Amino acid sequence: MDHVQTFLIHPGPTECHTYLTARQQTLDAGDAGIRRLTEIMLNGPERQSWRAARLLNTFPDRRVIPAFLRALESPYPLTRQAAVSALADFRDCSVVPALLERLPEETEMIQLLIVDCLGKLDDARAVASLQALLAETRSSPIQLGIIDAFGRLGDTTVASLLPAFFESEDPHVRKRSRAVYQQLTAASREEP
Repeated sequence: MDHVQTFLIHPGPTECHTYLTARQQTLDAGDAGIRRLTEIMLNGPERQSWRAARLLNTFPDRRVIPAFLRALESPYPLTRQAAVSALADFRDCSVVPALLERLPEETEMIQLLIVDCLGKLDDARAVASLQALLAETRSSPIQLGIIDAFGRLGDTTVASLLPAFFESEDPHVRKRSRAVYQQLTAASREEP
């Protein structure tokens, strides 16, 4: 069994030395390690796919971005979650169209990560899709995530949407919608 398989199959803490040695060997393998991890992330069983995605994210190599974009389509939620987190770490706006395509994600936690990633990428292309999602969602965490993203994006045109959340049942949504509203309205007054 190769070191990649050893890393991905061993549970970790019970055989910590074997696990850490295999992990380091995988990292040291460079391009060969990246290729092997990509293959497992995209085609392996659920647990191995997820672990491969997490380890692949430790490679500071932009060449893995296309693999993470493909992993957004994984049948495994944990792999999709790891892919979104990895794409956020790269802070590359070229991934925005793929993230927008996945915004209707059925798993709320992944949808929340996509919203957060779009806010971090600070790309105006996300505003319209986030507005549409905010209008249809009843999820307080998603509402809060979108409001936070609006604050980071700084698009003053969305300020008019926020008063609808001033009386939300969720105290965090109430507080954040007011804060972002103030931020955006102050910014709109400063614009020439």
